[in-house]
Amino acid sequence: MSARMRVASRPEHEVLVCCARSRLRPEDEQRLRALASGRIDWVYLMSAADRHGMTPLVSWHLKGACPEFVPSLLRSRLKTFFSRNQARNLFLSAELARLLAALGDAGVRAVPFKGPLLAELAYGSVALREFQDLDVLVHQQDWTRAEKIMLSNGYTRDLRLTPAQEVYFRRLQHAHSFTGACGRGIVELHWSLASRYFHYPVDSDRLWQRVETVRFAGAEILTLAPADLVVILCAHGAKHLWERLEWVASVAELIRACDALDWPGILAEARRLGGERMVLLGALLARELLDAPVPESVVEQARATRRVAPLAGKIVGRFFAEGAHPPSTAESCAFRLRLMDRLRDGVLCALRPAFIPDVADWQLLSLPSSLYFLYYPLRVLRLTAKYASSLFTAWSVVTASRRPS
Repeated sequence: MSARMRVASRPEHEVLVCCARSRLRPEDEQRLRALASGRIDWVYLMSAADRHGMTPLVSWHLKGACPEFVPSLLRSRLKTFFSRNQARNLFLSAELARLLAALGDAGVRAVPFKGPLLAELAYGSVALREFQDLDVLVHQQDWTRAEKIMLSNGYTRDLRLTPAQEVYFRRLQHAHSFTGACGRGIVELHWSLASRYFHYPVDSDRLWQRVETVRFAGAEILTLAPADLVVILCAHGAKHLWERLEWVASVAELIRACDALDWPGILAEARRLGGERMVLLGALLARELLDAPVPESVVEQARATRRVAPLAGKIVGRFFAEGAHPPSTAESCAFRLRLMDRLRDGVLCALRPAFIPDVADWQLLSLPSSLYFLYYPLRVLRLTAKYASSLFTAWSVVTASRRPS
């Protein structure tokens, strides 16, 4: 971890940082052994690992570097967890290959991203990441055909919408979720990479032009170009305020796995699309926190770009804060306002969730198409009531605690 981004933290946090890579360097292994042989709160460590999506990596590296220092009961539990996670991920990998073959046979070009493919590309093994669903991107004009193929392969769509709601949903969102029979898992079938609620610096047409072919689960499949995948991972982390260390690790490991990324080209396109800060933030976190091989010129640009370094510092501070909690709505809005290159994008990302109706509003009240405009004030009223109730509850607790006993 860079001295520029080092924070006062518990030894358990250092264990997480040491383990946040697919292969330990000699100095990482030495440091991990020194930490594990000291005073480690193992319950706290595993709770933090779970929160950061790091349990597979922590399990793998503790077993490989210093199993003798891990309590026997925890060692047994980690072995069981790792085996189950590996088995599930292998099953999902085979299921992904099956679905891609079915889509391909129907003439639908489909590109998986994240999930098991990211584990293979970045970590070299599906066992070293924890994921719950499969993400597959298809052309927007192919989505209806792809949906029929999903249904014919034993999947059911999670949302049932009226035709009018479906049109509205497709305009605002980017994917529908499907659940497979007999525990086959969840598939998110995308017609776009991002909803209108958050700005992704991705040119969809150029992204499709740059797709590549890789071998996965015994078959040749399409994948996003490494440069595009780096940008998407940076945008995904930013969308969720980089709450999990594993998201930084995925960016760092993907950068390590790629021989020669065209950083000037990546940043030029991100700048054109209004997302340069987003990419610079992800690159800075990967370099300063996990020593990813990001060129020094990119690191210096990130440090010199307004707001990037302060945002990175806040993110790392949240990683290692005692009693960390999910960011509040106000924190999320402030982060997005500061993150976006263009003020307009920041304002829209911050305010759209408050004003644009979604499924929760439709489920609360079903309106005919001619009255859809009423969903806008309905959403404002619903959210006002929701958060007013929370504030009232908090105020009641505070005032009650001040009363003399």
